[in-house]
Amino acid sequence: MGANGHGTDAPRLAGLVRESLAPDGESRLSPSLQELQLQLLFRDEVAAGCDLEALTRRHQERVAALAYCYDEFWRDGLPFDQDHYGDDRFLDAYLAHYTPRYVLSIQHVMCDLLAAELLPADAKVVDVGVGPGTTLLAVADFYRVTAEHAASAGLPCPASNVRYRGIDIQAEVLVYARRTADTYRQRLGDLLAAAPASERAGLRLATSTAAGARWHQDDALTCALHLDDEPVLAVFGNVLTEIARRDGWEERLLSQFSELPAGSLVLIVEPAEHDKSDRLAGLRKQLLASSIAQPLLPCCQDLAPSESGRCHGCWGIRDIEMAASPLDVAMGAYSRGGRKARHGWVYSVLGISASPLTASQPLTEVRPLEGKVVPDSLVAGLLIVGRVQSTTKVVCCNRFGEVQELLVTGGGIEQFGHGDRVDLHDFMLARGWRPGQFKLVATDDSSVTLAESRSAC
Repeated sequence: MGANGHGTDAPRLAGLVRESLAPDGESRLSPSLQELQLQLLFRDEVAAGCDLEALTRRHQERVAALAYCYDEFWRDGLPFDQDHYGDDRFLDAYLAHYTPRYVLSIQHVMCDLLAAELLPADAKVVDVGVGPGTTLLAVADFYRVTAEHAASAGLPCPASNVRYRGIDIQAEVLVYARRTADTYRQRLGDLLAAAPASERAGLRLATSTAAGARWHQDDALTCALHLDDEPVLAVFGNVLTEIARRDGWEERLLSQFSELPAGSLVLIVEPAEHDKSDRLAGLRKQLLASSIAQPLLPCCQDLAPSESGRCHGCWGIRDIEMAASPLDVAMGAYSRGGRKARHGWVYSVLGISASPLTASQPLTEVRPLEGKVVPDSLVAGLLIVGRVQSTTKVVCCNRFGEVQELLVTGGGIEQFGHGDRVDLHDFMLARGWRPGQFKLVATDDSSVTLAESRSAC
């Protein structure tokens, strides 16, 4: 699927988008998505920029019904099964409570992909398990907001086209998600007429994504995730719980992944619970062992020949502080489950390999340009993640479970493709190596610049 190719513009743009997702450190839906949510739930026209608190107060009876349905589901132990998804009452409660949280989960991960130059510019999104339209809203609105920030900052737009295909086994769910997409498209069309120039490209992109959405009733474990040879971004949002109840689910899922075109990305997002984290970690290890895919995010500790000691206590959880929307506050007053101020999730982004990966050989010696030597005791595996001109960017995981990002040149490394693991015998580091995580921050025709980053892997 490849990087967007905008060099150091991508991390800068990702930073602007992150700020808009979480102003003052609290994550929230964009105003347009909050208005859409209330229009869908209240079955009432919601004008852009209207007073959402006043609107919510006018629909207290409806808010109480949503809170009661969510509480009923909560008391049942949050089963997330087909019986619930076939009920519009449950889908309404899901749209009210879970959709904002999973939209933001997906959008924060997409920020990471943008910063790492892995966000596809011509995206073919395959959404497995569509729910009330959560992934469609997350992806379309992320590209809209990103395009607006790019236009305002004078940066290249990271996307030219987004095509969406939603797959679900239940016809009722597809009907609901299609209604969500149609309402979203209509609202964006109304906004476009009066939008300033900096917002038009993003609105057009999101509108075309919703208008061009295609829906297919099929089984998550037997459906075709791709329809041609072009790479896709396959999103599994809160569906492993249901899939994992079926016999042989892991083998069947791995078989599906093995048929994806090389360069495809798979994004899996699950609730932040220990059993779900363990399940996702087990799937990652099977994918690595089978050489079907390579873990790209949130960390590359899977590359190590032996598991880091801290992996045994690591859930791989990411969490955010959630801003209280008017609907959150109103439902919290009725709900026994109460309002959760924080939201956490476990996730993995996997890169589909062009060919079977071979195990990285021990690194006996690498001589950087500055003459330092990297001992083999520190290096366990390497993964190519992108290129900048004649240099190749790789991620290295050492035996302590720490991740480094390096630039490598020379020795015929150009023969390797995105996602390949390589033995760096005879390859030269473009800058001196030392423990820590490094990110490319600038490049020109004659030099590259690296900056140390303290962010956790």
